[in-house]
Amino acid sequence: MTQDWNSLFDVNIWLAAFAQIIFSLSIGQAIIYTYVTYLSEETRLIDNVFMVVLANSIYELFVGLGIFSILGYMSVTSSIPMTELISEGTSLIFVALPEIFEVMGPIGRIVAPLLFLSVLFAGFTSSLALYEPLLLSVCDKLNWSRRKGVTVLAVIACCGSLLFSTGISSYLVEIVDTLSMNLES
Repeated sequence: MTQDWNSLFDVNIWLAAFAQIIFSLSIGQAIIYTYVTYLSEETRLIDNVFMVVLANSIYELFVGLGIFSILGYMSVTSSIPMTELISEGTSLIFVALPEIFEVMGPIGRIVAPLLFLSVLFAGFTSSLALYEPLLLSVCDKLNWSRRKGVTVLAVIACCGSLLFSTGISSYLVEIVDTLSMNLES
């Protein structure tokens, strides 16, 4: 397997990377703007933003190197090209990574639950972060108390999430994933 170092000079790759950074920082999703309204006047906003961007970028670089190292290892050991190794969607986290954890032996049995637990917490925190701007908007628009807004939106969210626990959940995830990716670009 040979590397194509000229890809580093492809503008489209860098634009996709910057789009991922903007997406992961939640800029444009009203999340960051909602949380800023809760800060006090004495908050050093520029310092906080710099630390969040720096920590996020370092984390994404670390994860990217780790994931592509794993995929490269799997590609070399199985003699399957990396482009054919996994498909889009959830196959990376639920197919490829468990295979690597199996190869790791006893350490993999410790790392795997930690990874999946962190994915669970990431899902919860992301859901709450997306929930807050909607809650603030609904409460302001309809003159509801925070308690009433939380209750109504939580019931709606629970009913909607029940769809994802049915037999068609993988198809729904694929549809929502496709729609959200097309809205992003």
